[in-house]
Amino acid sequence: MPVFFLLMILMFFPLTLQNSGETEKMPAEKPVTFTFADEQTGWAAGLIKTGGVVKNPGDSSLTNAIGKQNVYKTMLLKTTDGGQSWFLQTVLQSADERIEIRDLFALDARHCWVVATRVFADKTFILATTDGQTWKAMNFTEDITPKQIFFTDALNGWMIGSALAQADELFRTNDGGKTWKSFSTGFQGTFHSLRFSGNKGYLLANLVSSPENLTILKTSDGGDIWISALEAKADAGYNLVGTNLQMSHDTVYVLAKSINEDSDEYGNSVLIYSSDGFASSETRRVTYEKDTKINETLVGNFSIQSGQLIGVDLVPSDYFASATQEFASYNLITSDDEGKTWTKIAEFNKAVYHFMTLSASVALCSSGDGEIFYSANSGRNWTLSSVNFRNYFLKPPSVALQAQADGMESDALAYGDEWDELARDTTYSSRWESADDSLLALSFSNNVDVTKYKADVSKKFSVGIDTVASSIIVFDKRIRRGAKHGIWDLLKEEARTGEIKIRKYKTLRFAGEVHAVDGKRPVKFSWSSSINGELSDQLSFTTQPRQLFPGTHFIFFKAMDENGQWSNPVVVKVVVEDFPKYKFPFQGAWTAGGGGSYYNKGWHIRGIRYALDLNNTESNEGSDGDYGLPVRASTDGVVAFAGYMRGYGRTVKIDYMYGGHKYTTLVSHLATISVDIGETVKQGQELGTCGTTGRSSAPHVHWELRVDDICQAPEPVFENDSTAIQTVYNGGTFNSDNYYQPPYIVVVDEPQIPNTWFERRGYYHSYRWVNVTKSLKTVEVKWKPKLPRSGDYKVQVHIPKKYATAMATYEVHNKNGVQSVKVNQNKFTDEWVTLGTYAFDADDDVYVYTSNATGQSKGTIAFDAVRFIGQWEKEQVGLTK
Repeated sequence: MPVFFLLMILMFFPLTLQNSGETEKMPAEKPVTFTFADEQTGWAAGLIKTGGVVKNPGDSSLTNAIGKQNVYKTMLLKTTDGGQSWFLQTVLQSADERIEIRDLFALDARHCWVVATRVFADKTFILATTDGQTWKAMNFTEDITPKQIFFTDALNGWMIGSALAQADELFRTNDGGKTWKSFSTGFQGTFHSLRFSGNKGYLLANLVSSPENLTILKTSDGGDIWISALEAKADAGYNLVGTNLQMSHDTVYVLAKSINEDSDEYGNSVLIYSSDGFASSETRRVTYEKDTKINETLVGNFSIQSGQLIGVDLVPSDYFASATQEFASYNLITSDDEGKTWTKIAEFNKAVYHFMTLSASVALCSSGDGEIFYSANSGRNWTLSSVNFRNYFLKPPSVALQAQADGMESDALAYGDEWDELARDTTYSSRWESADDSLLALSFSNNVDVTKYKADVSKKFSVGIDTVASSIIVFDKRIRRGAKHGIWDLLKEEARTGEIKIRKYKTLRFAGEVHAVDGKRPVKFSWSSSINGELSDQLSFTTQPRQLFPGTHFIFFKAMDENGQWSNPVVVKVVVEDFPKYKFPFQGAWTAGGGGSYYNKGWHIRGIRYALDLNNTESNEGSDGDYGLPVRASTDGVVAFAGYMRGYGRTVKIDYMYGGHKYTTLVSHLATISVDIGETVKQGQELGTCGTTGRSSAPHVHWELRVDDICQAPEPVFENDSTAIQTVYNGGTFNSDNYYQPPYIVVVDEPQIPNTWFERRGYYHSYRWVNVTKSLKTVEVKWKPKLPRSGDYKVQVHIPKKYATAMATYEVHNKNGVQSVKVNQNKFTDEWVTLGTYAFDADDDVYVYTSNATGQSKGTIAFDAVRFIGQWEKEQVGLTK
């Protein structure tokens, strides 16, 4: 992006969301979301900035580098003056228990519901108040991720939930949220937003029958029967996805975004308007005059008051150099004519997370760093809302939440300052010298002062630890430099985190000394049973644990003198995190890191600190020989994303839960994508083919690991079936046996075709091509699969990038005869094109046929792979289209 464009943005501050003058990174959890019962009474929940700061103690270089950090807590706030000031009702988070707010809804000044998830335990619960003051916690036992909650009265409510590899579901309650039952609307798909007004209700959905179109479902009897009120057609090549639904009396406003996942376009917002229950409707693109070069309008927040529509246009942060949204711009836009025309009324210089209008003049928004702002003139000027934390800091709630459902741990939901932040459900399996030692571990404080590990020289006999180090693989900050070996001083890391974290298979080494004067000498050491070795009478020691099992360990050291007196112990808290067994995302021999590959010297994905770049070793690094080779899943999981991402190009994300955390592996720069969103894949299954889409200047595979959506350093070990552990290092060559072919997918590559030219950049880096003829067939091709069983198969042909410019006619010889399908190859670039779904008998002569007789006098036709995808497997998870 041009430098002058960044400078222009830094100069524009017509609307100031005042801050302290420092630009801060957005917290890892979601910031504040609010809901209002009327113009005065409302609640806010999320990661709130408390106003306090923590100074990093310990190593002075760390303190100087990191400085002071703001304190955030997941809190529940209430306001009775329309959002100008807030007071704390309860705290929902401590350092060891992360709570994430999913949604909240206020029915009136007495009834409000909050849906939250204990992230590490992956358990969802519902908080409810019936008097506006006291809250009850209720378990939610369904294995889904809640997306939205809505109540029509004090007892009857609805919830949208999503589950891996399945269509979204509706859940219904008639007892105020204590119990929920799954409710079928008769439609399957992805549900986005739900609203009721009396007995009338609307639901936005992208159905599996037409996922590219937006369907608006309608009920007129309180939700018992749902019908399709409108199917809004997407433009060719685009998907229309619902983002927001608002109702004002009998008028319904639907906000959607139109996106093309295979292009660089960021997306545009579309407003659908109806005043007669969608018997008729109008669709309008949201546009306004901008003062930047970015023409797309993507409205992320939307509100309506007295016929005035107000939304927040998100200028995409991908256009800016920083991934922390420091330079992102958020324009407040409004419309007075039902969305026909829009005008800009203000500009934010902070990330806007949630926006709402309470009246014709009062508006609220929450920024990306946990603050709430108030406007009394429809958003033109803003002030920081005040929050009274005294209820928490001066009088911690002893029992803020009382669990009513069986199995709910009430004391794990609310905390005061004196709360012992140890995880109460931790299993301490180590053997101790005495019961006092076990109690010591349980009372271990979360003090992050690393000097606590040193030997206490004020005493005649004491034991201390100087270093706790791990031999690990770290990656240089500039990812193009690849990997390097290193020893990480974990005591310095603890100064920042409060605990030592390692991954399974990493080594952990303790080094320390015993301080002894006046003839005292150590005769015995004691430590957790996870530690090897006897140290006898040494005054300095080095020891390391065995491979620690995943979980929390309290490793402590103490020494005994000749008189049997023990020194004061030193306790170290070590959290060992487990992770799945990864495999390299390919089969065969590949090279990791740059190693001189020229693509690493050109444009690449910026802002990603950790990643692996991989080249096939059978060809020159970064050459076309990599192009078209299958890229495979590193683990089992569910396809969370399969499409185009700015910078990354064609990308596939695989999600899977492990140890209470969400792990995501990402492969990008793909030439071809071979899977669909929501599809369940196995380790070794093909996700796509190696390419150079996005910010890349030569074919290679870009691989990332993300834990809870945060990019992590690549794991230093990958395992093959032989269980041999391979350590990643820059320029290293690795052999991988990662291969799995699902039985319901049959791929037939192009055969040897006489009188054609060979090209390397196709599927599996090869295809054939030839000039077309008007009527005389000089080249004929058949793809004959060996099907595993009879049934329905989706048939797809691979169209390469070059020498594919003609209109090809494919004949699908199936159980019901011959079906001819014309494909304009010139419209596709390295894509699987679907010819349709057909019934095949495995014993019949099944094949796909084409020739170079296209009826055209100019052009070329390409012959690449054809695949047959059995639909019986996908029907089980609702992915059939």
